[in-house]
Amino acid sequence: MKKPAFTLVEVMVSVFIGALILTGISSLLSNSLKTSSKGSSHLTNVQAAAIFMRQLVKDLRRACDLSQMPENQDELSAKFDILQENEMGGLATSSIIYEIAPDKRGIVRKNVGPLEPESNSETHTFCRDLHVLNCGFRHINLVGGGKGVYVSLKIGTPPNGSEEFEIKRFILCRNHASNTFMFGW
Repeated sequence: MKKPAFTLVEVMVSVFIGALILTGISSLLSNSLKTSSKGSSHLTNVQAAAIFMRQLVKDLRRACDLSQMPENQDELSAKFDILQENEMGGLATSSIIYEIAPDKRGIVRKNVGPLEPESNSETHTFCRDLHVLNCGFRHINLVGGGKGVYVSLKIGTPPNGSEEFEIKRFILCRNHASNTFMFGW
């Protein structure tokens, strides 16, 4: 009496079908991981740019002197003076400098006090570890005498900057003396 068993051909066909199913599942998982990684990279770029722009807007709205930035020229860095409260409760000016990090991985913000050298300045790097593909600042004189800065930023994810994000914005320097007449202050 013969016992029921599988033939070698049946085993090979079932192994082949199982391999096809596993290949399809792994391909599906791989594609979903790539999509998730790309979405995560894009979100990281958007968040980093938003944090940078929030600080830049805060600084430029407090800018009282843009004379260190040439007018109507694209610059890779920005330097301007802001009014801020000092330790004694009075107002003092300090220089704010934004520039691309030397290795092009982030944008460095320096806050240089009125009596201290730039080497002792308070620094912070925005968009840290992201490739800065383009960063530009343009000092703009508005019709009617107002002043502002047009900012463009393009960043990409490491290692090759493949996932890019770009933002462009005009920021009015509300604290600048030329803008006070525009608003009737």
